[in-house]
Amino acid sequence: MTIYDKLRSRYSNMELTKLEGGYTNSAVMLKGMGPPLVAKIYDKNHGNPRVESQALAMMGGSGIAPLIYDSFEHDNVWCVVMEHLPGVVGQRFLDMGDMETSRDIYRQLGCFLATHVHSVPVNSSVSLPMKALVNPDLGAIVPADLLDETKRALDVDVSGEISLVHGDYGPQNILVDGNCMKMIDWEFAGWGNPLYDVAWVVWFVHLHYPHVCKELSKIFIDEYRLHTHVKIDSGLTKAFAVSSVVSILGGISGDYAQGRDEWIGRLRWTLGSDFTVRNSDLPILGMYPDGNASISSQ
Repeated sequence: MTIYDKLRSRYSNMELTKLEGGYTNSAVMLKGMGPPLVAKIYDKNHGNPRVESQALAMMGGSGIAPLIYDSFEHDNVWCVVMEHLPGVVGQRFLDMGDMETSRDIYRQLGCFLATHVHSVPVNSSVSLPMKALVNPDLGAIVPADLLDETKRALDVDVSGEISLVHGDYGPQNILVDGNCMKMIDWEFAGWGNPLYDVAWVVWFVHLHYPHVCKELSKIFIDEYRLHTHVKIDSGLTKAFAVSSVVSILGGISGDYAQGRDEWIGRLRWTLGSDFTVRNSDLPILGMYPDGNASISSQ
């Protein structure tokens, strides 16, 4: 019996349709009696489905993440079944060149990150990994020719509170449905410094959309600063971006040489990139005059 047969037996009144996409997993839509669901399917040896299950269970009822319905293992495969959320992936607006909507999305990314994710304090009863800036296996992960430069980039003074972090936050993992925005793909969540998520948003737009990266990064950081006291500068941004890239490198199996080569290239690019964003002249705390912005979690 395959994992798909197992799903059919557990959800016999629903039809399975395979979905496209998924970097570390595959997914199927379950439609029929009741609300539509999505089943994400992972190799059992991949630790992240357990993380996603824990994160979604914790965020249940928050209104910003899908509800989790089920999780189980079968024949070396792990399956997480969750609510299907309608909407368009935020990154699509960037790909279409819709800058008006993209600006609004980056503004809301800053607001949501500060108020809905980084506002969640460490909860010892929720088994999420602790994220450290410097991987203890750094020497075994990073190629020798990049090791010294990587160590220098990570040699920063880090302080501040530890909170929930999404781990892969950005337009690639939000769904926009009219005036509503939701966060998906919580498989890299954990407890850590909020700068993990801040740096990843800045890193992602610099890598994929360099022609608009400074403008959108500034919009995002300005909005984030309205709701938090977290210190942000280019050195810290680079350090946490490098840390995240190293973490991804460390998770790539030895038989996936092409993926490892790609991420070594991205580490080299990250080390050589300038993530400076012009300092905002906005106050650290405050709200827009109307107290709201265009896209909400409701």
